[in-house]
Amino acid sequence: GHYEIVKFLVEMGADIEVSNRHGHTCLMIACYKGHYQIAHYLLGLGANVNRKSVKGNTALHDCAESGSLNILKMLIEHGAKMDVDSYGMTPLLAASVTGHSHIVEYLIQLPQIVTREESIDALELLGATFVDKKRDMIGALDLWKRAMSIRYIDGLPALPKPIQAITVEAYEHSREMRTA
Repeated sequence: GHYEIVKFLVEMGADIEVSNRHGHTCLMIACYKGHYQIAHYLLGLGANVNRKSVKGNTALHDCAESGSLNILKMLIEHGAKMDVDSYGMTPLLAASVTGHSHIVEYLIQLPQIVTREESIDALELLGATFVDKKRDMIGALDLWKRAMSIRYIDGLPALPKPIQAITVEAYEHSREMRTA
């Protein structure tokens, strides 16, 4: 990142909330690129941590997609919310679909912002990503077992997997396996 250039531009009056044609702000781009120092500087100036792009993603989505855990932690400390973008993706699901296990593991340990159901969905999706992108069936099975164990925690109501209402012809109308 070009911290000195960013600092100079801000000192010369640049608007830190200006966005590109996609609605991405300086903070969002710094987060996606993993530029901690720039993100820290912009947050110190009061950059809007929950601002949404044209497609509804936030800086937290960008950190989750790029795997920038330190920046993600800083955003949460500054009040970043687990919002859904226009595709229905939370930052947690974005981390799952991009295979950033360390982001998923961190977020599912935060019950104040991630529900039990969201943890299950994230682990199941991360398992699918392990199979699809990493060709790691053993890792996927471990993630799916963890998700199932969260569905059936002693002392809490069970959260069985819902039955799929719609099947897809391309998959020969198969249904996802269920437990209990």
